[in-house]
Amino acid sequence: MYTTYLSQSHQARFDSFSRNYRHNSRNPAFFELLCFKRYYSMLSNIGDNENLIMMDSDVLISANFLDFSFLEDLIGEQFFIGSVGVNNGILEDQISPHFTVWNKSRIYDFCEYLDNYYSEKNTERLELDRRHHVAGQINVSDMTLLARWVLDRDLIIQNTNQIIDGKHLDHNISLSECEGNRFQMEFSQKKIRHHNHIELSTESGESVRPVTLHFPGRYKKLIRSTQSRSRAQFIGVAAMLSLSKMIK
Repeated sequence: MYTTYLSQSHQARFDSFSRNYRHNSRNPAFFELLCFKRYYSMLSNIGDNENLIMMDSDVLISANFLDFSFLEDLIGEQFFIGSVGVNNGILEDQISPHFTVWNKSRIYDFCEYLDNYYSEKNTERLELDRRHHVAGQINVSDMTLLARWVLDRDLIIQNTNQIIDGKHLDHNISLSECEGNRFQMEFSQKKIRHHNHIELSTESGESVRPVTLHFPGRYKKLIRSTQSRSRAQFIGVAAMLSLSKMIK
């Protein structure tokens, strides 16, 4: 519901955003606009006293909802819950919204931030970002602007891309590193073990329970074999993906 329906007024607002949008991303423009549209969809649907989790369709929930209870300790007025990638121990300068927690005031403020960023009043910053994009220095997306919004609003990012009480909300199945730790890898993605439940392992051998697993891009093909818990099927698909990546 949150990714499709907009009320008439919110549709008009998003149409205005689309007209002002300046494309500075390696992804196709239609894809980026769909990414931005989900925030206006949430704003159109969320109730005044609601909290909601925005989750992408390529996120596999691999545990029951009681395993999300640790998120309660991360919620606060000055906090924003999102997923930040890690590269050689350094946090990336963008926030992935594939698993984020929102309330109405937050989503309203972020939509205001997006409207203002792509407004005529922000011409100088838009031109600067365009030049940086052409030079190959940045790609402007909702992930980029989400990180800037958190910084400009003096919010504290609560990074879900870490191990908390033996649990993990996966940032990207193809990346070995999370904040403060690394995972064992197999065929260019995290090594998944199937027991009574799905498990990951750190490089030091610590067992980790993934509450969610994120399969972006080509890795979507692994979702069904992960759900089936067929080791042979998973290895076959994983090996095929790894080989096709090497050939490219």
